[in-house]
Amino acid sequence: MLNFYDIATRYQLKIKQNLAMLVVSGAVAVMPVQGVAQTLTFTTGDWRPFVFEHAGNIQAQMPGFSIEIVNAAFRNMGYNLEYQTGPFKRQIAETMSGEFAGMVGLQVSDAPQLIYPKEGIGEVRHCFYVRQKSRWHYQQPDSIRQIKLGIVSGYTYGEIDPHIAQYRNSNIYAYSGDEDKILYRLVTLLEMDHVDAVIEDKAVMDFYLVQSGQKHKFKLAGCLENQQAMVGFTPLDARAQQWADEFDIQIDSMRKSGQLKRILSRYGVSDWK
Repeated sequence: MLNFYDIATRYQLKIKQNLAMLVVSGAVAVMPVQGVAQTLTFTTGDWRPFVFEHAGNIQAQMPGFSIEIVNAAFRNMGYNLEYQTGPFKRQIAETMSGEFAGMVGLQVSDAPQLIYPKEGIGEVRHCFYVRQKSRWHYQQPDSIRQIKLGIVSGYTYGEIDPHIAQYRNSNIYAYSGDEDKILYRLVTLLEMDHVDAVIEDKAVMDFYLVQSGQKHKFKLAGCLENQQAMVGFTPLDARAQQWADEFDIQIDSMRKSGQLKRILSRYGVSDWK
């Protein structure tokens, strides 16, 4: 028969075991269980060669170099990633609301409230494109007063953003829609003379014009300063800052090992550092 001392000792032991289980459970909420990969859902959209998406699906063989970079980093962190696609502004809103753990393919200025790593997943160089016979060339932000400019709704571009806001109701035409269709719309509007110029990342536009056989119709008319393409994490997940910090470590490791270079070479892209 157990005496009072034995009962008290066993009770204290049980409390300690329960506390230990709570501590372990708290740790599991932050880091995946060793040997068991958790699945996170990110959002993105077609932005080739950064992201290759068609009909709502990321392409399996060539998903885009930014997707490959993010997948590799998170795989090393013990996670599997799934993707859902949508229009750019909706991607931001649903990542902000916590529906998605992260968003691939944006700039910090597009959604400053998200949690970001320091390392990027590509370099963005926004450039202006015009028809071959056009004489307009970008020189300074005020230059856009002279033209009808087509932009993507929700994008930020840097130094011209205040002027876009100022002239939005007069000569700035913002278009939205699914990412795999928006560039087609912008280029079509430019070709049909509905706008005088469009602005897009140089790698994205050059890839599109070559693939669609339209490179001969348009020419470059100046570029803005380079910025980083990023992956951003929802601020509503307690793990977000930890993901950002670990992502930086993984990118540094991938760069040193040559893995990053191997990924980029599949798309004809050079490291931006």
